Parts: sequence; C-alpha cells; structure tokens
Amino acid sequence: GSLLLPGVSFVARGLVRFKREKFNKPSVTMNSLLLLLAAMSVALPNAYNETTSERRRWECMTQSNRLRYCTVPHVISLSRFIAVVLLACYLVMLVWSTLTHS
Repeated sequence: GSLLLPGVSFVARGLVRFKREKFNKPSVTMNSLLLLLAAMSVALPNAYNETTSERRRWECMTQSNRLRYCTVPHVISLSRFIAVVLLACYLVMLVWSTLTHS
C-alpha cells in the first residue's frame, strides 16, 4: 500500500517523460520519516515482548475453542503509547503539510 502507489507512479511518470523529476525535499523527508517511524512502531512491541525478562504468557480460548497466546499487559500499554505517539506525529504532519503547501 504505502510503497506500491508511489512506485507505480514513478514508473508511469518515467515512461511518459524521460527528463529529470523534481520533488519537494522537505515533503519527501517528512513522508519517509513517518514511514520509518510506522515500521519501527510495529516491530518495537514485538521485540520488547520477545527480549524482556518478563516474558510471561498465558493461554486464552478463542471463539473456535483453539488456544492462542495473549500478550502481557505491559506490552499492551506500550502498544497503546506508541499508537498515541503515531497519532500525534500524523496530526503534526497534517498541520505542517497544510501550512507549507498552501
């Protein structure tokens, strides 16, 4: 999703015109940093859960009576904190984008 659309756009644009393209450097930097932050935020809770000394897991029953692992509460609170940080970063990016691209 996040990389497919720009990639297809770049290829299509390259097929139509063979001259150099010019990009807004601050905008490209902001988008790539947000993409990097999103990728790190997906990996961080999982890495924390796997490397912490408090790797306590318990079994939970699902709807289909199959067992699955539940995450421990400190990982859930970390995930929620990261979600709030990502939301704040996205809102800052929207304000920045609105102010600089008008």
